[in-house]
Amino acid sequence: MNLRWVLDRKQSIESRSMKTHLRVYNSSLKALLIVIGLAIAIVGCETSEQYVTREAGLWNVTMQNVKDYQDSVLVSDVTQTSSLGTMEFLMNGSGYKTVGAVRDTFIWQLNAEDDHLIVYYKIGPWMNAAIQSRSDNAMTLFWEYESAIGTTDYKTSKTATIERAN
Repeated sequence: MNLRWVLDRKQSIESRSMKTHLRVYNSSLKALLIVIGLAIAIVGCETSEQYVTREAGLWNVTMQNVKDYQDSVLVSDVTQTSSLGTMEFLMNGSGYKTVGAVRDTFIWQLNAEDDHLIVYYKIGPWMNAAIQSRSDNAMTLFWEYESAIGTTDYKTSKTATIERAN
């Protein structure tokens, strides 16, 4: 009986020791995963914040080129360089486009992964513009709209240059 009791006692101690090691291992693993998650979140927020800060502010629209196509044939190519207004990108993701006395509101976001500036206007079409070039004081944007009426396909391509207002 003594031997049986000693063996049972030894097995009980080993079992408790193993459970303690597993708890410590699980706690360490959870802590490590939390630290990794926080590090990813912090790095991700800093990158996004950097882009938002970079685009926020008042920008003058200095050039706009509009090309209209009908069934893949160019039917119009117009470039404007005056009276194009301003775009104001606020840090909270809202903004204003002002042309003359007309002020339109919009919501905007920047997709840093594929370098697209997306603007959702309150009235009118939305713009998913590829940023073709960028510096601290200027951006060149490109976007297209496509539609069809019956068997006729229509496409409008726009390129705009905006410069930071000082």
